[in-house]
Amino acid sequence: MSGICTGVEQLQRDIDTILVEVLEIEGHLHTLERWLGLGALDTLTPYVITSGNNAYGTEVLLLDVGDTPIQAGKVKFDPHRIKVVDFSDNDIYKIQLTYGAGTFVDAMSAGQYSELMIIAGASVGGASGGGPAEIKMIQLPIGTKIWARCWNSHNADTVSIFLGIHEYDV
Repeated sequence: MSGICTGVEQLQRDIDTILVEVLEIEGHLHTLERWLGLGALDTLTPYVITSGNNAYGTEVLLLDVGDTPIQAGKVKFDPHRIKVVDFSDNDIYKIQLTYGAGTFVDAMSAGQYSELMIIAGASVGGASGGGPAEIKMIQLPIGTKIWARCWNSHNADTVSIFLGIHEYDV
C-alpha cells in the first residue's frame, strides 16, 4: 500500500508543479505590454545599437534603475519583445540583452544575458513591416538594468529597436 501512496503523492507534486507553470504562462500571456525607446515611455525615438568589426559593439543602456516600474505597484518585469525599425545594412545581426544590478561587465561575467538573431528585411523582427521578435528572458526585479549590444560582420553597422516589457505584481 505504501508504494501506491508514494505514487499518488508524487503525482500530486507533479500536478502542483504543472499548475504553477500554467499560472506563470497564463500571467505572462495576459499581462499588459509597454513599449520603450530612447527616453523611456511615450517616445517614438528608437534605441540605436552599433556593431563592432565582426564582433559585439559597445553596450547601450536601455533601462536604468529608475525606469521601472512603469505601472505603480509592480515588483517584477521581463523584456518580452523587440521591434526593429531600421538597419544600416542588409545583413544578419546578433542582438544580446544583458541584465543586472551592478555593471555591464559584472552582468556579463555572471552570464546574465539572452541573445537573438535578426535578419534585415525578415518578416519577423525585421524592419520591413514584420512583427516584433520574441526575447527569452527571466522575470527580473524592478530596477534591474538592461543593456543591449549587437554583432554584425561589418564595423559600425546599426540596428534601431524599441523594447517591449511586461510588468508583474509578484
